[in-house]
Amino acid sequence: MEFIELTREEFSKIQNKFPNSTFYQTIEWANIKEQNDWQTSFLGVKKQDKIIAACLLLSKKILYTEKLYYSPRGFLIDYHDKELLDFFINNIIKYIKQRNGFALKIDPLIEYVHHDNQGNIIEDNFNNQKIIDYQ
Repeated sequence: MEFIELTREEFSKIQNKFPNSTFYQTIEWANIKEQNDWQTSFLGVKKQDKIIAACLLLSKKILYTEKLYYSPRGFLIDYHDKELLDFFINNIIKYIKQRNGFALKIDPLIEYVHHDNQGNIIEDNFNNQKIIDYQ
């Protein structure tokens, strides 16, 4: 696996190809945030010439030279692949530390259990507790 910076073009080609894709992980959202003084980076993981994880990473100076980093609605990744997730997170942490980052915020859109349209839990054995508990 290789941790890489993606170009806007590379990211735009894959941004909608992941099951957990959202508008907040798109070039269009990056363009909106750039108009509000956020800096953007596009990061990824390549394996055998295929991008298997990616994210839009926003940053903003908060304290003099220190920056807050934010990946809105988490990463474009298979959250069940712990090895990939560990690799990606560890490399993102290195990346932000090299750039005066003091915090990384992620808020992945992960469904915990299935619900019906009334909000009642559906008993179908779907449960993402392992992902929720991941540290």
